[in-house]
Amino acid sequence: MKTQEPCRRNHHPYKVQQEFEIQFQGPCEQNNPLLYSKLSAAVTQYLEARNHCWDVKCEFSNLTIFCGPSTDNHRYRRSDYFTVMWNVTISNDDRLAKSFINDILTAIEQELSKVAELLFINVEDQQYNSVPGSVKVSPPNWMCKTGEMIQKDYCIPCPPGSMLNVTSQKCTFCRVGFYQEESGQTICKMCPDGVSAEEGAIGLSYCISIPAIDEMSKFLIITTCTFGFVFLCLVIFMYLQYQRQQRKASNVKTAPNPRTTTTSVYVAPPPFPRVKPVNDGFGTRDYMYVHEYEDIENASQVSKMPNPNMDALYRIPPHMQRRLASTENIYDD
Repeated sequence: MKTQEPCRRNHHPYKVQQEFEIQFQGPCEQNNPLLYSKLSAAVTQYLEARNHCWDVKCEFSNLTIFCGPSTDNHRYRRSDYFTVMWNVTISNDDRLAKSFINDILTAIEQELSKVAELLFINVEDQQYNSVPGSVKVSPPNWMCKTGEMIQKDYCIPCPPGSMLNVTSQKCTFCRVGFYQEESGQTICKMCPDGVSAEEGAIGLSYCISIPAIDEMSKFLIITTCTFGFVFLCLVIFMYLQYQRQQRKASNVKTAPNPRTTTTSVYVAPPPFPRVKPVNDGFGTRDYMYVHEYEDIENASQVSKMPNPNMDALYRIPPHMQRRLASTENIYDD
């Protein structure tokens, strides 16, 4: 939607105002009309007669008398001096450059500085003398027309869809529900009942039905809330899954691992007692206890004997049996 003109025409300010002041020595009488008229004639009429405004219109107005000092440069008693202030307004209908207007204001200031060296007036046998070097001026106040804002050295009219904020002196867009089709305005127009417009609307045609806007707003609100709720549930679920995996990993680390080999200490059994064989010529025999080797033939019967002979508890190894058999055959021969 078009809310503002892309290009805005600018021009020089149409008016400028500056305040001048000068001090006089003498008793301060703010309510003395004769003193007021004498000062107005001595200051303003003198400047008008000098015609420093050339081809532009100058106006000297709002002359006031202020009792007391306006600066600490001059030390007088309070009743010995007062300050006269007035405004100089220049109308720039031809929209001349600011540099040209500044030259006029500078010329007026210089003329006042010369007058302050020798200016005096007499009111009811009382003489008032101007204080040399007491002329002061305020910064110039450049003014634009109604509905225009000043930017740098130019005045810019507020475009359609906006208005001039009188407080900030800046152009601002029309609020929601308002529009403005003209430039250089200080207010915006309200849309009719039942319709509304977006910010910066430039015409009545941009005011649309309110229900359309409300339905869209409701849809956006519902969609946003639903998405937020689903996203929150997803985050909670992922967090719980993460906590569960962390607990499982912790349990696996603390449980014993069957694949790992544990070191055990082996203790050898006590040595078997050796029984001296009856016949030393047969060499080595290995001895076994009946209760440890029950699979040996006749071992159970030997254990049941009243007094078993230890010779029955040993057996001859196979190779010794063969040797013994061969030896017996030799002796038999």
